[in-house]
Amino acid sequence: DARGREALALAIDRGAIWSVLLQRQGEAATSLLPQWLSGYAFLFRTERDLGLARQLHELVRATGPLVLVYDVGDAQARTVADRIAVDAREAGIAVQVSAANTGAYDARLVRRRFAVVEPGAALAELASAFGLAEMVRLNNPSPEQVYAAERALLETYRVVPLAYLPESYALSARVRNWMPARWGDWRLEDAWLDASAPPAAGGKP
Repeated sequence: DARGREALALAIDRGAIWSVLLQRQGEAATSLLPQWLSGYAFLFRTERDLGLARQLHELVRATGPLVLVYDVGDAQARTVADRIAVDAREAGIAVQVSAANTGAYDARLVRRRFAVVEPGAALAELASAFGLAEMVRLNNPSPEQVYAAERALLETYRVVPLAYLPESYALSARVRNWMPARWGDWRLEDAWLDASAPPAAGGKP
């Protein structure tokens, strides 16, 4: 039910998830494409609204708790899923958290990495990954068309963005010219190892 999906989306406290569970890494998300990629993410505003969430949920004839599954291999996923369940409960929505398996579920918590950096292609790739490819069919689109397609997709509440997370790497001080692309690609052809620099304390030469 679209009203039930919207109710759950309005109940989620993205700010708390970002500041507490994700320890202020990255940023809370109100759109699928981040500002650095689309240029229009600031136009999306989704504030938590428990009052409206309760009203919408009361219109839905729920027969039991929503089952929210998460990837058991994702260390942060369980804590985020549990927080969503707590947020939903404040709006009167019962959510049961479970590890992803072969059982049925109503919602799933996923993490997706951007594979391309052209806005239209990135949005289409995400929609396809979520099983919503039919909603984003763009051919050499303008920024306005990409924005309209993303807004139409988000207004269905079939996908609810939560946060953008950075990727972190640990490097030796001997690595030179390491400059990964903002979307995560490694430019190994530009990196080199400084053999003259001493290894880190406790490291091997």
